[in-house]
Amino acid sequence: MRKNIIHFFVFYCVLILLSGCGVKANFEEKASPTLNYNNSTESLDHLFFGAWIIKEDFKLGTVSIYDEKDIKSLLGKRVDYSIKYSQFDQKKLENPFYKKTVVSNEDFLIHHNVLLKNLDITQDDVTMIEVYTDSGLKEYWNEIGATFYLTNSNEIIVFDNGTFFKMEKAK
Repeated sequence: MRKNIIHFFVFYCVLILLSGCGVKANFEEKASPTLNYNNSTESLDHLFFGAWIIKEDFKLGTVSIYDEKDIKSLLGKRVDYSIKYSQFDQKKLENPFYKKTVVSNEDFLIHHNVLLKNLDITQDDVTMIEVYTDSGLKEYWNEIGATFYLTNSNEIIVFDNGTFFKMEKAK
Protein backbone atom coordinates (compact mmCIF):
# COMPACT_ATOMS: atom_id res chain seq x y z
CA MET A 1 0.00 0.00 0.00
CA ARG A 2 2.75 2.42 1.02
CA LYS A 3 4.64 1.58 -2.18
CA ASN A 4 1.56 2.44 -4.28
CA ILE A 5 1.23 5.83 -2.56
CA ILE A 6 4.90 6.62 -3.24
CA HIS A 7 4.51 5.60 -6.92
CA PHE A 8 1.40 7.76 -7.25
CA PHE A 9 3.19 10.74 -5.62
CA VAL A 10 6.22 10.38 -7.92
CA PHE A 11 3.97 10.03 -10.99
CA TYR A 12 1.99 13.12 -9.96
CA CYS A 13 5.18 15.20 -9.44
CA VAL A 14 6.57 14.15 -12.83
CA LEU A 15 3.25 14.98 -14.47
CA ILE A 16 3.25 18.47 -12.95
CA LEU A 17 6.86 19.10 -14.03
CA LEU A 18 6.23 17.93 -17.61
CA SER A 19 3.06 19.96 -18.02
CA GLY A 20 5.05 23.17 -17.62
CA CYS A 21 7.54 22.28 -20.36
CA GLY A 22 5.27 22.68 -23.38
CA VAL A 23 5.64 25.58 -25.80
CA LYS A 24 2.40 26.79 -27.30
CA ALA A 25 1.52 29.74 -29.51
CA ASN A 26 -1.07 31.89 -27.85
CA PHE A 27 -2.57 34.31 -30.34
CA GLU A 28 -4.86 35.84 -27.73
CA GLU A 29 -2.10 37.17 -25.44
CA LYS A 30 -0.26 39.05 -28.18
CA ALA A 31 -3.26 39.83 -30.33
CA SER A 32 -5.45 42.83 -30.77
CA PRO A 33 -8.81 42.60 -29.03
CA THR A 34 -11.17 40.01 -30.41
CA LEU A 35 -14.05 41.60 -32.25
CA ASN A 36 -17.37 40.05 -33.10
CA TYR A 37 -18.65 41.42 -36.39
CA ASN A 38 -22.18 40.17 -36.82
CA ASN A 39 -24.84 42.80 -36.21
CA SER A 40 -22.20 44.91 -34.49
CA THR A 41 -22.06 48.67 -34.65
CA GLU A 42 -18.26 48.47 -34.71
CA SER A 43 -16.80 48.88 -38.18
CA LEU A 44 -14.83 46.02 -39.71
CA ASP A 45 -12.32 46.48 -42.47
CA HIS A 46 -14.59 45.26 -45.23
CA LEU A 47 -11.56 44.34 -47.32
CA PHE A 48 -12.60 40.72 -47.30
CA PHE A 49 -16.33 41.17 -47.99
CA GLY A 50 -17.24 39.97 -51.45
CA ALA A 51 -16.51 37.03 -53.73
CA TRP A 52 -13.10 35.35 -53.84
CA ILE A 53 -11.67 32.72 -56.17
CA ILE A 54 -9.13 30.08 -55.08
CA LYS A 55 -6.21 30.63 -57.48
CA GLU A 56 -3.30 28.53 -56.22
CA ASP A 57 -1.87 26.56 -53.34
CA PHE A 58 1.48 27.12 -51.67
CA LYS A 59 3.72 24.07 -51.89
CA LEU A 60 5.37 24.43 -48.51
CA GLY A 61 5.96 20.81 -47.58
CA THR A 62 3.65 20.95 -44.59
CA VAL A 63 1.36 18.06 -43.72
CA SER A 64 -1.94 18.30 -45.56
CA ILE A 65 -4.99 16.13 -46.05
CA TYR A 66 -5.19 17.26 -49.67
CA ASP A 67 -3.47 15.40 -52.48
CA GLU A 68 -2.79 16.97 -55.88
CA LYS A 69 -6.14 15.82 -57.28
CA ASP A 70 -8.02 17.42 -54.36
CA ILE A 71 -6.08 20.66 -54.73
CA LYS A 72 -6.79 20.85 -58.47
CA SER A 73 -10.49 20.32 -57.81
CA LEU A 74 -10.49 23.28 -55.39
CA LEU A 75 -8.78 25.71 -57.77
CA GLY A 76 -11.32 28.06 -59.28
CA LYS A 77 -13.88 27.49 -56.50
CA ARG A 78 -15.58 30.55 -55.06
CA VAL A 79 -15.81 31.71 -51.44
CA ASP A 80 -18.12 34.58 -50.39
CA TYR A 81 -18.03 36.70 -47.24
CA SER A 82 -20.59 39.25 -46.08
CA ILE A 83 -22.43 40.35 -42.97
CA LYS A 84 -25.41 38.19 -44.03
CA TYR A 85 -23.61 34.98 -45.02
CA SER A 86 -20.38 33.11 -45.73
CA GLN A 87 -20.35 30.53 -48.48
CA PHE A 88 -17.99 27.98 -49.95
CA ASP A 89 -19.29 26.26 -53.09
CA GLN A 90 -22.85 25.21 -52.15
CA LYS A 91 -22.23 25.28 -48.37
CA LYS A 92 -23.76 28.46 -46.97
CA LEU A 93 -23.63 29.82 -43.42
CA GLU A 94 -26.35 32.37 -42.62
CA ASN A 95 -25.46 35.13 -40.15
CA PRO A 96 -21.76 34.36 -39.65
CA PHE A 97 -19.64 35.84 -36.89
CA TYR A 98 -16.11 37.01 -37.69
CA LYS A 99 -13.23 37.04 -35.22
CA LYS A 100 -10.29 39.30 -36.01
CA THR A 101 -6.86 38.62 -34.50
CA VAL A 102 -3.49 40.17 -35.30
CA VAL A 103 -0.85 37.42 -35.42
CA SER A 104 2.88 38.11 -35.20
CA ASN A 105 5.35 36.40 -37.51
CA GLU A 106 6.71 34.50 -34.49
CA ASP A 107 3.30 33.16 -33.45
CA PHE A 108 2.49 32.31 -37.07
CA LEU A 109 5.71 30.30 -37.28
CA ILE A 110 4.95 28.46 -34.02
CA HIS A 111 1.41 27.66 -35.05
CA HIS A 112 1.94 26.77 -38.76
CA ASN A 113 5.69 26.07 -38.97
CA VAL A 114 5.80 28.59 -41.82
CA LEU A 115 7.20 32.13 -41.98
CA LEU A 116 4.96 34.88 -43.33
CA LYS A 117 7.50 35.64 -46.06
CA ASN A 118 7.01 32.09 -47.42
CA LEU A 119 3.43 33.17 -48.18
CA ASP A 120 4.61 36.37 -49.86
CA ILE A 121 3.55 38.44 -46.82
CA THR A 122 6.12 41.14 -46.16
CA GLN A 123 4.66 42.62 -42.96
CA ASP A 124 5.83 41.63 -39.45
CA ASP A 125 2.32 40.54 -38.55
CA VAL A 126 -0.89 39.60 -40.32
CA THR A 127 -4.60 39.91 -39.58
CA MET A 128 -6.32 36.56 -39.19
CA ILE A 129 -10.08 36.29 -39.65
CA GLU A 130 -11.98 33.25 -38.40
CA VAL A 131 -15.61 32.49 -39.21
CA TYR A 132 -17.92 31.20 -36.47
CA THR A 133 -21.52 30.06 -36.43
CA ASP A 134 -22.35 31.56 -33.01
CA SER A 135 -22.04 34.91 -31.26
CA GLY A 136 -19.96 33.37 -28.45
CA LEU A 137 -17.29 32.45 -31.03
CA LYS A 138 -17.19 28.84 -29.85
CA GLU A 139 -18.62 27.00 -32.87
CA TYR A 140 -16.11 27.23 -35.72
CA TRP A 141 -17.49 27.05 -39.27
CA ASN A 142 -15.73 23.99 -40.61
CA GLU A 143 -15.46 24.80 -44.33
CA ILE A 144 -12.74 26.01 -46.66
CA GLY A 145 -12.36 29.73 -46.11
CA ALA A 146 -13.21 29.67 -42.40
CA THR A 147 -9.68 30.82 -41.47
CA PHE A 148 -7.92 33.34 -43.65
CA TYR A 149 -5.28 36.05 -43.52
CA LEU A 150 -5.70 39.51 -45.00
CA THR A 151 -2.76 40.45 -47.22
CA ASN A 152 -4.25 43.28 -49.28
CA SER A 153 -7.56 44.35 -50.79
CA ASN A 154 -7.24 41.98 -53.76
CA GLU A 155 -5.71 38.89 -52.15
CA ILE A 156 -6.17 36.77 -49.04
CA ILE A 157 -4.49 33.58 -47.87
CA VAL A 158 -6.75 30.75 -46.72
CA PHE A 159 -5.55 27.98 -44.43
CA ASP A 160 -7.40 24.66 -44.51
CA ASN A 161 -6.32 21.28 -43.22
CA GLY A 162 -2.60 21.89 -43.60
CA THR A 163 -2.70 23.72 -46.93
CA PHE A 164 -2.45 27.42 -47.70
CA PHE A 165 -4.39 28.72 -50.70
CA LYS A 166 -4.10 32.10 -52.35
CA MET A 167 -7.47 33.66 -53.18
CA GLU A 168 -8.05 36.67 -55.39
CA LYS A 169 -11.04 38.98 -55.39
CA ALA A 170 -13.52 37.97 -58.08
CA LYS A 171 -13.86 40.48 -60.89
